[in-house]
Amino acid sequence: MMSSFASSWSGELDTRGLMGDPEVRTYFQKVEITAEVKTNETDERIRQLQETTDRRCPLFNTIKAADVEIVTTWTKAA
Repeated sequence: MMSSFASSWSGELDTRGLMGDPEVRTYFQKVEITAEVKTNETDERIRQLQETTDRRCPLFNTIKAADVEIVTTWTKAA
């Protein structure tokens, strides 16, 4: 059973694209997602939850479709 879930998202953005530089995309260059799950489930079940969440999350998939590098870190809270 999961008793809590917390996530944070951060991104790296080259502002030259926002300022009109045609050589720089106006997307994030990289997005980092950290998630902490408080649960008594196994690490394998947490990995399955991550895969399901990644597949179903509209924000994750919008960023992925823009070909932005995504780094995810899921941990089990103590």
